[in-house]
Amino acid sequence: MQGATDARCYQEICDNIVRFAPVIYGPEQMKGMHGLNENIECNCLQGCVDFYKNMIRSNDKKFKTV
Repeated sequence: MQGATDARCYQEICDNIVRFAPVIYGPEQMKGMHGLNENIECNCLQGCVDFYKNMIRSNDKKFKTV
């Protein structure tokens, strides 16, 4: 879930929580935000995927593998 609606549930077990969705929405999509049939257009997803891949890769060396 990218919208961070459940982020509060993880505060006790996580040091870092991302509370936003790295998606660029157009004006038409913004009208449907939190409404019926809410969706993300397919052409918005690649930027979101790239953001999370880069974030994970840049932080990979900071975490120990147990």
